[in-house]
Amino acid sequence: MERLIKWSVLGLLGLVLLANVALFAAIKITQDPAPRPLDGQRIFAASRPAVWLIQANYQVAVSVPEPTLPKASEDRLTQELIAMVRAGKLSTQPAAIDQAAVNLLLDNPDAYFVAGTNRIKDALALVSSGSGFFATEDGYMITAAHVVSASKDDIRALITDIEKQPARLAEGRTEVQRLVREQSGITLNDTQLDKLIAWQGRWVDKNVTVDKVDTQYYLASGTVEAGQHLVNTGTRLSLVTAEPIAPGRDVAVMKADVSSVPALPLATGQPSVGAATYVVGYPRRGYLEEAVNMDATVNPTLTSGTMQGPRPMDGGWTAFEPAPRSSMGIAADRYWISRAGCWAWSHSPSAPIRRAPRWAKGSTCRRT
Repeated sequence: MERLIKWSVLGLLGLVLLANVALFAAIKITQDPAPRPLDGQRIFAASRPAVWLIQANYQVAVSVPEPTLPKASEDRLTQELIAMVRAGKLSTQPAAIDQAAVNLLLDNPDAYFVAGTNRIKDALALVSSGSGFFATEDGYMITAAHVVSASKDDIRALITDIEKQPARLAEGRTEVQRLVREQSGITLNDTQLDKLIAWQGRWVDKNVTVDKVDTQYYLASGTVEAGQHLVNTGTRLSLVTAEPIAPGRDVAVMKADVSSVPALPLATGQPSVGAATYVVGYPRRGYLEEAVNMDATVNPTLTSGTMQGPRPMDGGWTAFEPAPRSSMGIAADRYWISRAGCWAWSHSPSAPIRRAPRWAKGSTCRRT
């Protein structure tokens, strides 16, 4: 009887052992496979839903003082013309005197004209665009400050640059020739036109002011139809705060009119020099371009590289940057994605990667 019990117990133990072996085999067969290592395409696919294109539309009011000929300049011009007549260099015919006066004025307009009290007003539409990423699911977004907070100085510089573009200069020559002919009956030659256009450029450079800037922000993801289409269909957002642009950290926080959006964690530590970097964003030419030039279809892209740095910056912060730099367009603001989180990068020669400050309300660094 004891022997039977012994063999029965041994048999049961054998069955238990066999069951354990089968269970272990089933676990090995059915358990999830080992996770694949992160690579650029996986990071791009996981990060892309949180990276959106931001478009800032600026309605700008500008003005320049109207050039005037003060009495002192009129008297000087009259004395010069009288001297030319007395010297036999100028006839007394009105047409000849008018032409001589124009020649004197164009030879040195800065010596005769001063800024008057009346101002010539104008308005123009400018657009700036770049990339941003959601740092919180309730719509707080990180982007580059220069995309969404253009200063009046930057706008003024752009206006003077626009006026120097060849197409604008050619348009100005035609208009100036027409106005002079209509008002005085005089046709300017090419040399005189060149002098007058050059003087107008100097006048604008010296005297133009940006009087008012109204800014509206628009947001979209995926394949984006930028420009006017985005104005008509994009999600609205507002500026919460912005740091100074380069050599400052050039980081801004936005709040979008959205909820439950995909978000990326903010990095909690320093990046590793030499580590792989993956730059995700919308390659977009256009830090402050005229609105008429900004209509385009834009897709997000991925650019890989390695982390370089650290580099001490004015203000006590440290910069890192990926190398090689992306050449996908001027002001193509991207975001470096790593396993530790997201670091903001403004793609400009003087603005390398900087760690995104944890300004966003309720932001947390989460593993995804």
